[in-house]
Amino acid sequence: MLRGGRIGRESGRLAQARELVQLGSVRGALDLGMTATIAVRTEQRPDERLILLVHRPPDDGALALHLALLEDGAAGAHESWQQALIAAAPMRGGESVLIQLPLENGCGMLMFELSVAPPRSGDLAHRVQVDRARSQASAHLTGLRRMLEQVRAGVPDQTGVIAALAGLKSDEARRAALLHVAAIADAGATRDLALTGRPDLLHEVADGLSQRIPQGYDPTIEELAWLCEQESLTAAARRVESEVDEPVLEALLLRHTGEVGRNLPLVLGLLDAADGLSDLRARLLAENLLYLDDTSPASRVRAFDWLLLRGLHPQDYNPLGSRVERRAALARHVEAAGDAP
Repeated sequence: MLRGGRIGRESGRLAQARELVQLGSVRGALDLGMTATIAVRTEQRPDERLILLVHRPPDDGALALHLALLEDGAAGAHESWQQALIAAAPMRGGESVLIQLPLENGCGMLMFELSVAPPRSGDLAHRVQVDRARSQASAHLTGLRRMLEQVRAGVPDQTGVIAALAGLKSDEARRAALLHVAAIADAGATRDLALTGRPDLLHEVADGLSQRIPQGYDPTIEELAWLCEQESLTAAARRVESEVDEPVLEALLLRHTGEVGRNLPLVLGLLDAADGLSDLRARLLAENLLYLDDTSPASRVRAFDWLLLRGLHPQDYNPLGSRVERRAALARHVEAAGDAP
């Protein structure tokens, strides 16, 4: 999809042609050193995401426009990433850049219109807010890097895993240590929990990992990933189950377990019954497929979105279709899965 595209300068907005269907528009402020990202997924290729990145360099130089194509494989894994610099030129207020990208099989084209204008001179209050937020974010990242460096320097003669696990016992370094462990193990739920969880919840997860991994033991990546995800998801589910108002944890469970995440006893049961991360993923897949036949349209949509993101959805299934259509698509999916080698 990166081939065959065209880019040109336009003034004013796109003509409202009858064939033109507006998918959406985004408006915001692009500060120095920031990158804005717009992603589009087409019906023809749901496993591909077309991404437009607009970067404003720290020195306030020319805007850089990048076009990327991201292919999602099984379980949401990123299989390939193509990126091309398509423009790097200053844009004056009132100018637009129009990007045209033909879709496959002659199914039309995607069009991006990018307009840039300098802020109004009177936007001083907004400028102050942006500067304050940027300073706070920079200070936070600096603090995380410092804590991570302390963890890595704590046990220089041991592996990164053992050093990071040792850092879980430190109140100051716990969040950075848990982030490091999650990065090593590629444990998505643990990473999200380390980024957004409250200190007491991180302490609970870290304590659970410390108890299950003997001091000085260097677990395999597979062992570490399973222990991290089991402890993190269990802690999140128990916290939500205790009726504490935790919308962030509810979102975390939905992201990593699908519609199953709204059934807390089921989540905890699956985590307890699974004997590894692969087994847990298989159980989550089976349960979310069952939700595709649920009587609640909202449950079906959430389960389908989770499966679609991972490339595990039944073909031709519409969560808002009729019961006969949905069950026919599910039957074909079960039959195809049975025929697979």
